[in-house]
Amino acid sequence: MSAVSETNEPVPLPVKRRENITRSSDTVDLGKIVEDVRNPPDARDRHIIDGVIANGLTMLFGPSGCGKTGIAINLALAVASGSSWAGIPVKQGGVLYLPAEDYTGVCDRLAAASEAAGIDHNGAPLWVKRFSEEALSLYEDAKNLKQETGFDLRLVVVDTLSAAFVDEDQDRAAGATKIMRRLQVIQERHKCAVLVIHHTGKGGGNRPTGSGVFWNRSDMVLRADQCAGFTKLTVDKRRDGRDGASFQYEITGHPFQTSKGTIDVQVIQNVRPMTGDDLKGEHSKADSYRQRDVDVARLKLLDIAVDGKASFKTWKARTIEGWAEKPSEGAKKTAFTKAQKTLLEEGRIAIEGDMVTVTVTGNDGNCTSVTQPTDPVTVTVTPTPSVRGVGNEMGNPLAGNGFDE
Repeated sequence: MSAVSETNEPVPLPVKRRENITRSSDTVDLGKIVEDVRNPPDARDRHIIDGVIANGLTMLFGPSGCGKTGIAINLALAVASGSSWAGIPVKQGGVLYLPAEDYTGVCDRLAAASEAAGIDHNGAPLWVKRFSEEALSLYEDAKNLKQETGFDLRLVVVDTLSAAFVDEDQDRAAGATKIMRRLQVIQERHKCAVLVIHHTGKGGGNRPTGSGVFWNRSDMVLRADQCAGFTKLTVDKRRDGRDGASFQYEITGHPFQTSKGTIDVQVIQNVRPMTGDDLKGEHSKADSYRQRDVDVARLKLLDIAVDGKASFKTWKARTIEGWAEKPSEGAKKTAFTKAQKTLLEEGRIAIEGDMVTVTVTGNDGNCTSVTQPTDPVTVTVTPTPSVRGVGNEMGNPLAGNGFDE
């Protein structure tokens, strides 16, 4: 192309020369990205345990008494020993367990669980280190673990998040983001998985307590829960695949011999995937438990009602007091709310302000789990043997000793 001068003679346009561009070392083009995704340069696995623990940040949460620490130990031992977990093959690797609370209890459970699983503890690449802010610098630990055992660091367990990061406001996004960033630095620096244990939000529910950042920035989220007569682990979130997988497990006591005698320690055993029949049975049991809750709530109301009327607050308090087997106050309140809703929908009660009116009196045949007694009934509870680490939870034959993790 050219321009035209005043004499109508073409004048060449100046040529725009493309300067040499030096790309920064941290800039990657699309072709390289696709190639690295297809063939990871560090040969890193996407999962430590396929579909259960991502090679990233995995959060395990649940209410007290559902065996969160026990499940974390169960998973850690599978990685350290290379044993299959719930039928899923596991590649052996180094594990660092960082308890921020109950250090002695964690050690007790690791010892008992490894013995119960038949794992050779001598030389196993699993180390325990008390959690501290300084403990998050794991370079020396990872190097020493590799030198002594021959295994690279593959899994870091933080137990629990709330105890480990007490200086951060976990209910606010800013504080939660700082916590997750620190955990992410560990994961990226050592190219390992990080499993962090957390609690259920207030009043129960299906989300971990605190800011939604914990859920959003986790690659996988596992929920441990006490169901109708059994415990289960559910994959609630999986960033790179389908979630919803469920595993059933048992919380039992294992007798562990020490120089001062035998202690009974909580261990997790018989972990297996839940089948379609299991899920159907779970729904059936859940329906049965819900109906029992409705019957208990109704009988408590009949017990305090005068001329078919009672105070709503008194009824609620008496009903909640009677549910000693439920794992938390949140679970009791949730059960009462559901029972109240059912009774209203069935037309068996009416509520106006603080006054509850029984619209159907006597035993009308609808109580399937509990029948109304004609005389006062005394319930005698026989204490069960104390089992270290076993929570006081519904459906646990070894409950009653006050340990709830």
